[in-house]
Amino acid sequence: RRGRLDPSQALPRAPPSTPPSPPPDPSSPRPPPPVLLPARPSPSRPPPQPHTPSPTLRPLPPTPQVAKHVAALCTQQHGVRVVQQLLHEAASAGMDISAAVGSLLEGELGYLAAHPFGNYAVQAALRHAVPSQRVAMLDALLPSILALSGSKHGSNVAEMLLMLASVEQLEAVRRQIFGPPDTPVDLAELPQLRALMSSPFGNYVLQALLRKLKDGRRSAALQLVERHISDDNFGRAILAAASSA
Repeated sequence: RRGRLDPSQALPRAPPSTPPSPPPDPSSPRPPPPVLLPARPSPSRPPPQPHTPSPTLRPLPPTPQVAKHVAALCTQQHGVRVVQQLLHEAASAGMDISAAVGSLLEGELGYLAAHPFGNYAVQAALRHAVPSQRVAMLDALLPSILALSGSKHGSNVAEMLLMLASVEQLEAVRRQIFGPPDTPVDLAELPQLRALMSSPFGNYVLQALLRKLKDGRRSAALQLVERHISDDNFGRAILAAASSA
């Protein structure tokens, strides 16, 4: 039998709920509409100003004080870039670069022509020098063209020498490699030709020479190249380049 519930154990009563608000009186005036504030304008950026190009700076002329350090700068990776830009910009602006080129001529020009960095300065000097200094550089470097041709860096200078050489200078180089014209030459007497054909750098110099030769000299030279083709040289590549030129 269930006993009577003890008042102390009775559950608490829930508080009385809030009575619902009375419906609005239709006769009462409506509340005023909320006041809408104007939208805040977004901050606008100032109009872009027209770009004003910076003034063109004229290159500094290669003064004698600068020129005397050109040979030393040519043996440095960053220094030779300065020399290249100096020669190019100064020559383009019509400035005298004879002092800088003269410093190369008075220094170890042959050493710089085969140097990993110096060869770039020698090429720039050959390209921008005045005719008299260019002739002096050609006279100084052409006797060593075969040695330069076998060098990775010197071969670049050797190709430029052939591009700038006179007809007489080209003929002298041709004789060193192919021998006297219209003379039967034994194969063993052309060591320079075989050396250039076997060199991974010299074969490009030989291709440059063939491009500069006239028809008769070129045809005879190509016949000698063909006779010296072997499996361990670049003869076939030389002939292929000559046929597509």
